[in-house]
Amino acid sequence: MKKRSIACAAAVVVALSAHPLALASAVEKTVVAQATHESVSQRYAGLIDSNRRGTLIIHKSSGDPLTQFGDPQNPAASLDRSPIPGIRFEARKVMGIDLTTNEGWLAAENVKAADFYAGGGRESDLSTTVVRGETGPDGSARLANLPLGLYYVTEAPSPAQDKHLSVVSPFLVTVPTTDPQTRGRWMYEVEVHAKDQKLTTTADVDKRCTDVGGTVTYTVTGNSPAPQSDGKIHRYTIANPVPDGVAVKDSSHTVTISNRATGGKTVELDKRKDYTFTVDAQRVATMELTPAGLTKLAASRKNNPDTVVSVSFAATVKDKPESGYVRDTGYLLTEGYPVFDAATKPGVNSNEVKTAVPCHQTPEPRTKKPGMPPASGDPRTPEYGSNVPAQVVAQPERQRGVEKLAMTGSSVLGLVLLGAVLTVSGGVLLRRRLQ
Repeated sequence: MKKRSIACAAAVVVALSAHPLALASAVEKTVVAQATHESVSQRYAGLIDSNRRGTLIIHKSSGDPLTQFGDPQNPAASLDRSPIPGIRFEARKVMGIDLTTNEGWLAAENVKAADFYAGGGRESDLSTTVVRGETGPDGSARLANLPLGLYYVTEAPSPAQDKHLSVVSPFLVTVPTTDPQTRGRWMYEVEVHAKDQKLTTTADVDKRCTDVGGTVTYTVTGNSPAPQSDGKIHRYTIANPVPDGVAVKDSSHTVTISNRATGGKTVELDKRKDYTFTVDAQRVATMELTPAGLTKLAASRKNNPDTVVSVSFAATVKDKPESGYVRDTGYLLTEGYPVFDAATKPGVNSNEVKTAVPCHQTPEPRTKKPGMPPASGDPRTPEYGSNVPAQVVAQPERQRGVEKLAMTGSSVLGLVLLGAVLTVSGGVLLRRRLQ
């Protein structure tokens, strides 16, 4: 009896190992249903009902739910944020992705929201049918009677946004999604707590070291708020306090607008019409877009959250700094921020860049941290109600499960090795019994 049990166990493992596609299919179904520890009957009971319709509920409230209350998909998260009524959301289905199949879920994993931005390459995959909803007094927008699928969701310009409320970045969400509590059933009413898109600023310098008399070029890049309900962006300023011992070179500045995520073309703005560039008595170099420049920015930013503005200027190092380094930081200011002041430094600050002077000393490692948050105690960020935009909503719970699919191949290999071991063990025991 013992040899029969061992032989049977080995045979089962070897049989499964000999059919990796069948095993992979079983694993895929388990992963998609988010029920890896459930019985086969429970898994199949949780399969998607293709005859159902879904509902998407989007919550919009003041403040950033991720930084204030942790994971916005966490049902235990506090929901006592102030709701914002009057915010309009639009959802369009991504065509060609069938979530009733494993292949559809895998296809959904290979797309990102930026694919559907203007110029992103997959705009044509979006349905022409737009489902709209507006947040009520409770801050929730309800989009009902949705065909099952993957949806691209955007926040539309609205009167509430004109009060300097931030705009949510476009995001992707599946309807249905798995129950994050049990992972054993499909939820056809999906709730998300939208996160705001934040303004970010980065700085760069072309040289890690130079000598007195040398020239360095600074570049400060900021993203853009969305146009308001009138289709306009009303203010865009980048300020850069000029480091001590450095003089800005006349007429060396350039300003460009580009779409970094979609690989779109970079447009250089006209120095005479699109912006002003000045260095004031406080030694602050300030670039401010004119109405003509703001119009170009609004046109580029529409339907493309990854639009950025870059300001570059050259400067001559006049003196050796006491610390041995020339340090530079830029600041982005949009509508809702005060006028830049060198003492208080309002605005969204960039990372700090350093250039060693002179070059014979060992320069410090240079780090670039896009969107670095304000330092503690440094009044960089205005109170809510200023234009502090948004972050992307967290993706549905099922995506964490799909990532496990990459382990399917290694799991099959492990079973093959286990089968071989059991087969050898069975043979040894059988030989001993016969002896």
